[in-house]
Amino acid sequence: MARARYFNDFERDLIRVGVALDKNAAEIARALGRTDTGVRQQIRAMREAGTIGNLPLPFRFEELAGVAPRNG
Repeated sequence: MARARYFNDFERDLIRVGVALDKNAAEIARALGRTDTGVRQQIRAMREAGTIGNLPLPFRFEELAGVAPRNG
């Protein structure tokens, strides 16, 4: 049984952004006020589920800029 509260969607998005920015689990955990172990487990779970790369839209602008046609 879990001892702590579950990660919410916002926290999972922040973990995804941290991983995309090459931050380690300890840095992400400090930013979230969570344990290093909890963040590592969440990263592992998201990798296994294939959702670690699902960045929130504002952080995908660089990726989209190379694909989207430019106006004018």
